[in-house]
Parts: sequence; structure tokens; C-alpha cells
Amino acid sequence: MMRLIAFVVAALALAEELPRFATPTKPNEAPTISYAGPAAAVAEGARVDLHIDVNDADAAEDYAGQLDVTCTGGALAVASRAGLKFRNVSDGVAFRGAPDLVQAALRPLTYAAPSAGRGSAAAVTCVVDDLGYSGPGGPRNATLVVPVTIINVNDAPVIAAPDMLAVEGERALPVAVSDADGGSLTLTLRASHGMLQWAAGDPSVILEASGSVERLAEKLRGLTYDPSSYHGLATVSIVADDRTAQITKTIALRVAKSMIQPILSLNATRARRGVPTRVLHASITGDADTVLQVRVVAETGELTLPEAPPGAFVRTRNGREVAFDAGPAFVGTTLDALTYQGDAGGITVRIGDDETSIHVELEEEVIALVRDAPIVVARLKMDGAIKTDEDVNTTFAILLLASDGIHEVEVRGNSLGVVDFGRPGDALVHKRTRRGVWIRGNSTMVNAVLASLVLWSMLTMLMSLLKSERLRLVLSYGCVCVTWLLSRASKYLRTV
Repeated sequence: MMRLIAFVVAALALAEELPRFATPTKPNEAPTISYAGPAAAVAEGARVDLHIDVNDADAAEDYAGQLDVTCTGGALAVASRAGLKFRNVSDGVAFRGAPDLVQAALRPLTYAAPSAGRGSAAAVTCVVDDLGYSGPGGPRNATLVVPVTIINVNDAPVIAAPDMLAVEGERALPVAVSDADGGSLTLTLRASHGMLQWAAGDPSVILEASGSVERLAEKLRGLTYDPSSYHGLATVSIVADDRTAQITKTIALRVAKSMIQPILSLNATRARRGVPTRVLHASITGDADTVLQVRVVAETGELTLPEAPPGAFVRTRNGREVAFDAGPAFVGTTLDALTYQGDAGGITVRIGDDETSIHVELEEEVIALVRDAPIVVARLKMDGAIKTDEDVNTTFAILLLASDGIHEVEVRGNSLGVVDFGRPGDALVHKRTRRGVWIRGNSTMVNAVLASLVLWSMLTMLMSLLKSERLRLVLSYGCVCVTWLLSRASKYLRTV
């Protein structure tokens, strides 16, 4: 019992020496937060330090006092994290801790401006809460807003395209361009091999376009690449320029040899009815080592391949269809050798799954000469018999009574005379025969030739022959031969 009494007395004596914490009687004072630095300005993509001061006198007096801070407005970073408890916020930082540790974290608070944009105004908002430390009245808070000016810095355009692409013939190129600053861009595309083409435009090695990002996006949706008979590694370089910054992107293209498609150019000429005619004139480009399967089909008429040119294997030679295998270098020559006979109609040339069709027309003037139709004989008019004195040449008085069409006339002479031209002959219109002359043409041409005909007497013919240089040479040569024979005979008789 005495020991208990002694312990209580000692404890009371010790209590007199401990500090006394009286229950606060004055209301809780709100914390303060301030920024005394210069107006905050920062370039796009750069950082700026904001030296923020926080103070709460009654929270500092309480050994357990803490402050809670939330700063929002962008990418923010504190100077120190020591002794602080952080929590996640979507657009800034949030933490709590002792007042002196909070102050160390906010000197400075660093703001990082966005790297893309066209310049703008931003703001950093900080809210400090004393969590009720210390005094009646509950938690108190204070808010600070720091305006920040973001200075515009030009951003280079961005090109989105694959690094490597396998090309199978003509195909679209997946290319997109963007610019955070907006405005107008100039786009230049260049192919090392092959051709580039917009949806509405001609193929070219170099393509250019200017305008807004939206307009360029529309054109790029129709961008295609064609190897144009090339195989191997090719590149397409893309340059985007906004007049301040420029960026380049290169696409590597693997163009396989087996992917090259043949290109056929085909023309047709007129055919002659009833006469086999070469009507196709073709040229083809493609891989020289590729064997192409070609089929030629006629709607009407008949196709014939007289003989296979070198480099072609013929599977079907004649009929409505001709088929052969050949390389691109020999497809054109084989098609050129094809003949067509029949009515006007279409001819289709198929190479693999592709086909080209042409229409064959006929020459009507030629048809009039060879068509199977009744022959109409035109009448010849003559004013009586031809009268002539002996050994006197006489001209004809024959007239062809016809208007349209082509006519053939043959004039023969008997043993009393020989019919011949009174002017040099034209082999395309008329010619000499063994018994007279033959004439072909329309009525005007025939009558012109008939008017020039002459009936020569036999004596005149002989005299003309004697006057001819060739006959004189023959006679001279004959005389020399007779003289030589006579001399040889004379010597022989003398020896005998």
C-alpha cells in the first residue's frame, strides 16, 4: 500500500514538469497560397517553374497538422517528394503532408507545355486544404490560379506510311499526312522505279499536291503505284513541307518478278471479204521470262495461223479460236501473223484472265470486186465496122455504155491486124495479152484506154519490127553466125 502511494506521488510530481496542451479555443484559420513570380510564359514543348508559397500558422503549431494540395492544369511535377503521400489525379498532382514538406514540394512546381498546337492560354490551379488543423470550425482551404501563356512554335508535319511494302502489280499506297499547326502543306512523292498516279490524273514518276491537310488526305486516298514492268527493290520518297519545317518518309517496295502483269496494245485493220487478211497489229510489254497463254476468238469468220513464229507454241492453229503460248516478245509477232476471213465482227484476245476486244470492218470496194453476185455485162457501142486501107493503121471507135462499178474489157485482133495501145500502157489499168489488150476500171478509165487503141496492119507491124533496135541486133548477130559457119564449111571442103 505504501508503495502505491509513493508511485502516485512521484507520477504527480513528474506531470508538473511535462508541457501542457490546452484544448484550442480560437477558430481554425484558413491556409494561404500565393504566387509572386513573373507572368508565366512558355514555348510549346518547354517547361516553366512556378514558385508557390503555402502557409498555415495554426497547422504548423499542431505537431500532427497536415496540408492537402491538389494542382491541376497540365503536366506538373513537384520539386521534392520526401515525406509526402501522393494520390492519382487525371490532370496534375495531389499530395498531403506536413506544412514544411508541402512548401518544399511547391518550390518550384514545374509546368510542361504541350509540344503540339498553335499556341494558347493555359492555367495552373492549386487548392490547399488544412484538413481541420487546428481549431474549431472544420477544414478550411484556399485556391490559387496561375495563368500560363503558351507561345506557338511551328510543328513539323507528320507522315504516316509503312516502312516496307510488298507490291503485286498496281496497288494503293497507304499514306497519310497531318500537321498540328494546320495551315497549308506541300506534298512531293517520287518513285525510284515504276509510276505513281492520283485517282484523277496521269501516271508520273513525280507527283505534287498542295493544300490543307483535309484536301491532301482526300488525294492520298486515291494514290496508287504501278511497277510498269519493273521487278526488284523500289522506293517511294514522300516529302511534306509547311514552309517552315520539312519532313521526309521513304517506303521500300518489294516488287516480285511473278507479280508483273503483261500490258497488251491492240489495233485492227480492215479485212477483205473472201480474202484472208492480217487484221491484228499488237504489241505487249511484260517480263521477258514469263510464258503467256493467249487465246484469240472470232465472233464470225475464221482465224488462221499459217505458221508459228519462233518462240511460240501453237495449241490451236485455225477456226473460230486460235490458242498459243509465247513470251511477251513473241506474242505481238504471232498475233500479227494471224489472218481473218469472214464477215465483219469482233475479235477477242485473252491473256490469262484479261481480255481485249476489237471490231473488224470490211473494205466494201474490194467486196464489190470479189463478192458472189450475178455479173452484169455492160454494152459496148460501135459506129459500124472499122474500115481501113491496106497497110494503114486505124484507131478504134468503141464506147463503153456504163456508169457505176468496175468493168473488165478485152479487145482481140484477128490475123489481119494487131490491137495495141497508141500510148504507153499503164500496168495498173490495162495490159497487153497474146491476142490483144485487157482493160479494167470504171467507165471513164476504160473509155479513155479504148480511145487510145490502134489496129495495126501486118505490114506496119513488120516494118516496126525492122525498125526496132533489138531486131537489128538480132539480125546482125545472125549474119555474123552465118558468115562464120560458111567460112568453116569452106575450109572443110578444101581439106576434103
